[in-house]
Amino acid sequence: MEQELKKCTFDEGGTRLVYLQNLPSDEQGDKKNRHRGLFWLKFRRSGINSGTNLARDQITTWGVQEVCCWLENLQLGEYTEKFISHDIRGRELLSLARRDLKELGIIKVGHVKRILQAINDLNN
Repeated sequence: MEQELKKCTFDEGGTRLVYLQNLPSDEQGDKKNRHRGLFWLKFRRSGINSGTNLARDQITTWGVQEVCCWLENLQLGEYTEKFISHDIRGRELLSLARRDLKELGIIKVGHVKRILQAINDLNN
């Protein structure tokens, strides 16, 4: 099994790619499965030159407007004014904690969890 998986992987510019072939259907004439191709999965490699470090460096250069766009992308645009008035930029965003969100007036548990998870995703 391990050898079969190695046949399906290769490195491309520091990114490990894995392709998976569809399993054949029981019916040879099945039109749905006949035209399906390969599926690709990307796995990130940890290290100095990985894309995650580059993304983190880019996030630290975000201004207030980029942070507000990020909030709207989370469907939490109602908090943009609070982030603007408190001058939350990318560097501050990456270090926000639950108590900081509470001080900003974000008290809905679901919104706090969504923001914290998204910040965690940005950090990783």
